Amino acid sequence: MKKIILSLFILMCATSCGTSSLYYWGGATMQGVSAYESLSYQRTDKENPKVICKVIEMYENLLAYPGGLRQVPPPGICAEYAYMLLQPEIIDLFYKNATKTQIDSFEHSSYGSDPSAKAIKLLEKEIELYPESSQFVSPLLKRLNDK
Repeated sequence: MKKIILSLFILMCATSCGTSSLYYWGGATMQGVSAYESLSYQRTDKENPKVICKVIEMYENLLAYPGGLRQVPPPGICAEYAYMLLQPEIIDLFYKNATKTQIDSFEHSSYGSDPSAKAIKLLEKEIELYPESSQFVSPLLKRLNDK
């Protein structure tokens, strides 16, 4: 009986050691934080052209290759990226400093290449994936559609 209980305990411990999460946040960095956390901090801390290009590239990757158990972009990612796309100075900075690969990724996205149209699609996607966000996102969407 003790062997059975011990075996069950070991089996339970081994199966609970997995690191599966609901969402993929861009992999882990050397510091143990996700790529999303690291780049978001860098963008806030020192907004330079290289970081802006990397952040846009990260958003494109999170949208194109969602991971985690749900296989959808993490909550808030679509809305954050949409907000960023609605800032013309950010888009200008991106186009002036991005690599060809980054520009290709941006322009060949399933959400289109026009930043304003892409932002609207992303806000709609945020509401589709996370209906609870509609309270915050719908008023912004309404204003954008009324333009």
